[in-house]
Amino acid sequence: QRYLERLVVKAAGRIFFLPVSEIDWIESADNYVNLHCGRESHLMRETLSGLETKLNPEEFLRIRHSAIVNLKRIKELRPLFKGEYEIVLQNGVKLTSSRRYRSKLETGLSRFSGFTGSIL
Repeated sequence: QRYLERLVVKAAGRIFFLPVSEIDWIESADNYVNLHCGRESHLMRETLSGLETKLNPEEFLRIRHSAIVNLKRIKELRPLFKGEYEIVLQNGVKLTSSRRYRSKLETGLSRFSGFTGSIL
């Protein structure tokens, strides 16, 4: 299967192409997604579920109902309560995973890092 390498973003009267590799994380905003890229964010008309199917699961991982993270941007995981984790990105942004997505988080991080044991 072929995954997106760039997204077409319309903003401020212009259309530009955003490489998915520049995305730190993505959050849901009803029928839109908010693409967080460094200090910038871009709103795009697409559902989070729809975009998730178009992104490479080797690089992007859903960590809760309303958020997807770029695995390459994860700096640190901090255990919270009952299977939740605080995910610290390289730029200092902190996200919280839900325990519902814990097994996906472990599988995705294991696959990404090449580590064969239990990470979480």
